[in-house]
Amino acid sequence: MRIYDGRLGRFLSVDPLTKSFAWYSPYQFAGNTPIAAIDLEGGEQKIMINWRDATGNVTKTKMVKFDFTNTNSLYQSLSAGLNTTTTYDLEGTKFNSTNAIFTSGFDAYKTGTTNPRGNQNKIRPNNGILNFDICKSGTVLINYDNAPINEKELAIDALRGVSEMAGFVGDRIEELGYVVCAIPGLQKVALSLIVSGKAIGLAGDLGDLATDYLEGKTDVANVKTSVVIFEAVVGGVVSKIPKMKELTKQVIDSYIGRGGGAIRDGYGDSKTPAVEESNVLDLKIETKK
Repeated sequence: MRIYDGRLGRFLSVDPLTKSFAWYSPYQFAGNTPIAAIDLEGGEQKIMINWRDATGNVTKTKMVKFDFTNTNSLYQSLSAGLNTTTTYDLEGTKFNSTNAIFTSGFDAYKTGTTNPRGNQNKIRPNNGILNFDICKSGTVLINYDNAPINEKELAIDALRGVSEMAGFVGDRIEELGYVVCAIPGLQKVALSLIVSGKAIGLAGDLGDLATDYLEGKTDVANVKTSVVIFEAVVGGVVSKIPKMKELTKQVIDSYIGRGGGAIRDGYGDSKTPAVEESNVLDLKIETKK
């Protein structure tokens, strides 16, 4: 929906919802809260709702977009705090002060935030983001994130990006090596490209493992580490096979690496719940008189 220049790190076209949120710059991203909010289409911020099992793991995530009416009602009502007279039915889960708490951020949420013009806003959907964790026990944990800069998250995101780039570049160099090997007299050059590509790809794999550990995804990281070790062991056995051409060994090693990579990526994806996107927030607010 918007033109983005990655070289400059800037949008070259305005947010398509500029008229709905005049207090923001038309070139802003995610309501100027890129850490707390998601802005996939160049639109407004989204509400994120997580369902957690008995062990605290997220089993389902819903991202709601464009439901301005219900989002405003929820933000405005909760700004008064939780009590027993107002009960919320959010996506089929009912809560009030008896089974829900603000885990953090309520003071900032209640007082509002300052917009770019320096004026104090009332609570609006684009002032920070409300995160709901619906636990298996029926408890609802509410967190208001006013987009603080989290240096650890920034570092993890940067490392993840570098790792993905290393993997991509490594694969392309390795593929180039296999193309070059078909040219007579360039076998040594081809082998150098293939080995270099694999080394860069391995660096990307190690970076990916590091980000998983830093994010607390220990189970996923342990499985991926085991697969990487298995690839190395099998590749080492292949490299010891006598009377086999070096290029053939590299080809076999590449297939082993691609197979292991598919297993690692597939396992990681299976442990990451899919995000359900919707334009409707299922919300009912009941107030006792």
